[in-house]
Amino acid sequence: MLLSRRRSGSAWVDHDGLHFNIDLVLYDLKLDQALCVLDTKYKTTRTPSADDVAQVVAYAEAKGCHEALLVYPTSLIEQLDERVGNIRVRSVSFALDGDLEKAGDEFLRGALR
Repeated sequence: MLLSRRRSGSAWVDHDGLHFNIDLVLYDLKLDQALCVLDTKYKTTRTPSADDVAQVVAYAEAKGCHEALLVYPTSLIEQLDERVGNIRVRSVSFALDGDLEKAGDEFLRGALR
């Protein structure tokens, strides 16, 4: 499996009259299929809000994939790993306040589990 983020600018999606600007989409290049949508958040919070979950679920539905990640700049007190219908929604962190290489490694471990 080869993963890639398509590089045609942002991942714009028109779906049933709605227009989405998705932060990141990971694709299986061999199957030309979206595997996971990622929505980056720039706020610190204890747990993902219902609005954030609904947003990333809508993105996953629009792209036809079953994995969605909410990416926060700090670790959440209450991590999310739930199913909403047939979509697995998880929260992961990418810490911006320290060693970015280490933060990237930790992010990938969380994202790929």
